[in-house]
Amino acid sequence: MADASELSITTIREEPYTMSRGSQFEGYCIDLISELSKNLGFKYTIHLVKDNRYGAMDSSGNWNGMIGEIIRGDADLAVAPLTVTAVRERFVDMTTPFIQTGLSFIIRKSAESEDHPFSLLFPFSTEMWVGVLIAFLLTGLCMFLVGR
Repeated sequence: MADASELSITTIREEPYTMSRGSQFEGYCIDLISELSKNLGFKYTIHLVKDNRYGAMDSSGNWNGMIGEIIRGDADLAVAPLTVTAVRERFVDMTTPFIQTGLSFIIRKSAESEDHPFSLLFPFSTEMWVGVLIAFLLTGLCMFLVGR
């Protein structure tokens, strides 16, 4: 069992993301979490999801799979080729997919995380938005001058 300073990570067996060779795991998700651990300096333990499901809500409102493990606190993080859906995002925080297969990390949703009216602006930094605005204005100026 993981101690308090170790993250408990759940995943699902899905080639080529997570495969098992004996008692060891390998694959893209395992390599990814290993590199993140080295770069960010955290310890972790990985386990396969108990019911071999990604996560869906049943008719009584309970979640199964990796989403259920995150919500119940059985795991701190999930890494898998998981589809981001609006229903899942209401209950857990998900990263934006960083490859087209939908691979993402999910964590328990905190009480402080709220939907902001300007959340559309969050993907880019302030400097990026200033650059986009300047490019927009310069393009408009150039079109005005060429039109004259």
